[in-house]
Amino acid sequence: MSFRHGLRLLYSQLSLFSRELNRPWCRYVSNSLALSSEKRASDFNSFVARTNTCGELRSAHVGQEVTLCGWIQYQRQGLFLVLRDFQGLTQIIIPQDEAHSHVKKVLYDAPVESVVRVTGTVTSRPPGQKNPRMPTGDIEVKVKTAEVLNSCKK
Repeated sequence: MSFRHGLRLLYSQLSLFSRELNRPWCRYVSNSLALSSEKRASDFNSFVARTNTCGELRSAHVGQEVTLCGWIQYQRQGLFLVLRDFQGLTQIIIPQDEAHSHVKKVLYDAPVESVVRVTGTVTSRPPGQKNPRMPTGDIEVKVKTAEVLNSCKK
């Protein structure tokens, strides 16, 4: 099959499809699937497990509650961990108070390279602790809830 023949075939199939959309039942289905209102868009987004990627958080997000999913890159002193996904890295603060002891245990026991979902509040890093080499080096996320989605062998 030549390239031109393939294009003609594709064009004819698209023409048939566009004629089908003019039928009443097709218009009803296409209109009901369209995400024209905010309510429909929010229903659609309720299936998404995260609100942001690990590489997109900046100082403008300070104060927002976010949900991140990613791999544990490394842990430091049981106080911090670095979460990564395909877009970047974010530093996570592990809570040390008794009220969040279950969250601390989940994150502390999770081996490096485990996949986790954390929810928390974006905060600015304290003065002197900002990392200019990281795009997300001005912020960190204080965790409220954590869940191991897939544990890695130690």
